[in-house]
Amino acid sequence: MSHGIQYSANPNFEETKASDRSSFIILLLAIMAILAFLYIAWPAWRAQWPMEIDRNEGWNALQIDRLRGNLPLYPSADALIVNNYPPLSFILIRCIADFGIDPLYVGRILSLLSTLTAALGIAAIIAHFQGGLRAVAAGSLWYLATMSRFFDSYVGMNDPNLLGLAVMIWAFSWALRVQAKGGMIEAPFILMVAAGFCKHTLFAVPCCAFLWLLNADWRLALRGGIAGGAAAIGGLVICSAFYGPAFFEQLTMPRIMHAHRLVAGFGRLQWIIPAFIIWAVWAWDRRRTEQARFTVLFVIFGIFDHALQQLGDEIDDNSQFELIAALAVGIGLAFEFATPNQRLRLSAMTNRAILLIILIVRLLLNSRIEPYLLIASEQFRKIGPDSAAIVQREVRRISEIHGDVSCSIMTVCHFAGKRFAFDGFAIGQRNALAGVSLPLEKTPGAEQIHFESIDPNASMKPFENAARFR
Repeated sequence: MSHGIQYSANPNFEETKASDRSSFIILLLAIMAILAFLYIAWPAWRAQWPMEIDRNEGWNALQIDRLRGNLPLYPSADALIVNNYPPLSFILIRCIADFGIDPLYVGRILSLLSTLTAALGIAAIIAHFQGGLRAVAAGSLWYLATMSRFFDSYVGMNDPNLLGLAVMIWAFSWALRVQAKGGMIEAPFILMVAAGFCKHTLFAVPCCAFLWLLNADWRLALRGGIAGGAAAIGGLVICSAFYGPAFFEQLTMPRIMHAHRLVAGFGRLQWIIPAFIIWAVWAWDRRRTEQARFTVLFVIFGIFDHALQQLGDEIDDNSQFELIAALAVGIGLAFEFATPNQRLRLSAMTNRAILLIILIVRLLLNSRIEPYLLIASEQFRKIGPDSAAIVQREVRRISEIHGDVSCSIMTVCHFAGKRFAFDGFAIGQRNALAGVSLPLEKTPGAEQIHFESIDPNASMKPFENAARFR
């Protein structure tokens, strides 16, 4: 005879556990949101100061100065400067700058807005593939946090890459909507082409869009492809008419290529490897679903784009931005369509929590502490006005020099009103490809140019030094 005590089952127990797990998911998403806005606060705050964030932004500002000064945007092939970017971003920034804002700051503001806009575009794509609100938040917040945390040299920097990417992503979202609900497929493909005339190395998105539509509705894809091709050809014809042969000569500037750079190029993916692994495991498990097949196509083109660009000498982290966008979509859909793991006895909700925890930990594991110092240290914030004063001092010095000047910190030459006279990187590439070993300042034609070394404190160096672990 058993005298064991019999306990009645609590019908609310499983419901309570599910509610607790759901609350934990919301907490993790809230943490990711806090991190995302903490990390983007740093480049947003930094954007007000005149210190150079990266040489690219000084280079871009000097190109716009040429446009505003009625100088050729695309110089001849034998000039000492190069412009291998398409013209649309320069024209846009010049138009906005005509309202009295320095082009450098216009570019920075557009970069910040583009980062936020791209995150919203990613959210729209996740929602299109039946991602719920939490999945949308997971993917878009991860994108925003990752870009602001690991690629802050581009977020809030005067460069058209993020502008072009944001337009591409929204055009992609538009094309998917047309596929589902009808409409003019030509319009989003033409918009992608416009984005390409901001930054011409963005091809993962349009290639993915075309092939995805081709698989779903070849007539729709053909219409979009014809419209996009016609727009691209028309744009090139217009550029040729405006800028002449120099446009094509500049856009195809020769560059040193190295196959071994692929190793370093894939090393640059360290910041997103955890997200890639999470996506890959989910995509394999759900490989027969529409959502997984879409992300596989998008990620493959992103990897190919990154690898191809990394072959070029001195290519920066921006080559992986389309891949990051693809993974952000993948993260959102992996969150939404997470499945239980019977072997490890993990529920779908638990797998979602693990996904978010891994991504949050990766965001935290970084030696860069500028976002935290921005909040915690008044001394760190004081570096802004102190370094700005150094920039102004150097600008006054350079403006007093008669003739052309090449500044080691290019934004100083921009603020001093000096024309773009010498592109050290382009000339270095040209000399190396020609087998010429010559100091840059000894380049034929550069005899009348003053090469000026600028105080390093007129850049981001003081911030970097203050944030370095000792």
